Amino acid sequence: MAKESKDQTELTGKEIRKAAHDSKVAEMAMIEDSREEFRKYFVGLKRQLNLGPELEHVIWLHLKAVGMAKKEQFGEGIRHFGYKI
Repeated sequence: MAKESKDQTELTGKEIRKAAHDSKVAEMAMIEDSREEFRKYFVGLKRQLNLGPELEHVIWLHLKAVGMAKKEQFGEGIRHFGYKI
């Protein structure tokens, strides 16, 4: 009976690690999608505010740091950064 319990624990541990890995992969894909969306957003923003291209990376890091790295939050994040749009 103890052997069955050990096998179930190992299986559960493997399942937990797989779920954590799958979650991490999904999160990385979401971040990459958000980054691509921001690149597109920044093209228009750069023209609107006459920004240099070097600010794209800086603003992206700011958006990630303050938790506004989703497409619907870009405008709010830009205002938080200090630009009026």
